[in-house]
Amino acid sequence: RTAKEPWGAVIRVRAVIRVRADIRVRAVIRVRAVIRVRAVIRVRAVIRVRAVIRVRAVIWVRAVIRVRAVIRVRAVIRVRAVIWVRAVIW
Repeated sequence: RTAKEPWGAVIRVRAVIRVRADIRVRAVIRVRAVIRVRAVIRVRAVIRVRAVIRVRAVIWVRAVIRVRAVIRVRAVIRVRAVIWVRAVIW
């Protein structure tokens, strides 16, 4: 760097600074994009888990309803059998 061209050095330094700033900005953008993607993935995972839980709950409720229906039917059959037996005895 001679005294004749100080502007060349200044421009070069500014170019280096600009490139570094650009790299930093890109890195920040990349990091933010990664964070956003992870957040989206986490949200989707949570939604999926909730959906699975809801489905299991529905299946469980249906099973409980089915069991209760079976118990009710058996009770009705038992009552009818008792009535029938009494009728036969009478």
